[in-house]
Amino acid sequence: HHAALGQARIGMQCRIATCSLIYRKVLRLNKASTSNTAVGPVVNLLSNDVLRFDFVPLFLHYIWIMPLQAIVAGIIMYDSIGCAAFAGLAVLTIQAVPLQGYLSYLQGKLRLKIANHTDYRVQLMSEITAGIQVIKMYAWEKPFEEMVKVARKLEM
Repeated sequence: HHAALGQARIGMQCRIATCSLIYRKVLRLNKASTSNTAVGPVVNLLSNDVLRFDFVPLFLHYIWIMPLQAIVAGIIMYDSIGCAAFAGLAVLTIQAVPLQGYLSYLQGKLRLKIANHTDYRVQLMSEITAGIQVIKMYAWEKPFEEMVKVARKLEM
């Protein structure tokens, strides 16, 4: 459908523009700044976090359409069952708003934890890739394979 295609295109353009800004900023950093910045968070930012821009235009309309839908549903319910409709809507609103806030808080905490584990895994893989000759020379493939498995398991 044309609206979804347009929204997806806008999201993709936002994602590409954000990636471009991040690349430009990273390329302009001086030597001292790059020594303090780990590779993992930057790679995680470019691979995972900017993907959220693809979905923003798709769900942005819910901000304005949900109140309208609630009003229309309230009018239809009032027309159907009378004043009891407002009591039902009030109860639903009182229950839904704190629940949504709490669930959003939990999701934010879990996302932060997963992002930290992802940063660790990407940093570990970067270090392993940089030192692959030493790992092969001393036949340390199995211990490092186990380290990567543990990092991946923590990330999941």
